Amino acid sequence: MAGANSRVMKSSISPKKFEDYGCEAIVYTDIGRDGMMKGVNIEATVKLAQSMTIPVIASGGVHDVKDVEALCAVQDEGIEGVICGRSIYEGTLDLRQAQRRADELSGELDEDTEDTED
Repeated sequence: MAGANSRVMKSSISPKKFEDYGCEAIVYTDIGRDGMMKGVNIEATVKLAQSMTIPVIASGGVHDVKDVEALCAVQDEGIEGVICGRSIYEGTLDLRQAQRRADELSGELDEDTEDTED
């Protein structure tokens, strides 16, 4: 979503406007949780996703794989992904493990597929 279609959403701007502008997805960051690693704001993320027809990418507050699991549980509400920053750098979230778990929960992982380490 980089480039001309990137926008920073202010609370006074309707998220629907971004759909009208042709954005393909919305990154929702709870700035009160961003970098705090105290959990994703699932309720607000779902509320935004339910109001849109384009996917929402969650951001802010991710601590560990439990946050990824919580987002997977509501993915049918329109949540397409998550941005994990500090949790990866701090070592509380293993990206490979988180991706594998998300794939398992979304049914995208073949049970016969082995987890190979590079």
